[in-house]
Amino acid sequence: MINEDRVKLILQFALAVASQNDEWDNRELGPIHLIKYVYLADLAYAEAHDGQTYTGIPWNFYKFGPWSEDVYHTIDPALQDINATMKKIHAKYDDDFVRWRTEDQ
Repeated sequence: MINEDRVKLILQFALAVASQNDEWDNRELGPIHLIKYVYLADLAYAEAHDGQTYTGIPWNFYKFGPWSEDVYHTIDPALQDINATMKKIHAKYDDDFVRWRTEDQ
């Protein structure tokens, strides 16, 4: 069973840490970055807990890395809970994309 509270905490933590980066362009994270941070947290936890993940996510691998539809749909509410700002960026030759940002508090 997926522990949505744990997923939200990892997402919020990842963005909070990114907001402290010295380089302004590394303070924003996109959905794929956030998903990978949740995956890395699960991977580290599983290594110490006989393969059991921290979040309970059943990970899939799609194109270039880990993927979870559940994590993807948790990003918006988790980051809105901490008043993060979503910036939509129009791409001329590709799909539009978003970046999340929060101010260091």
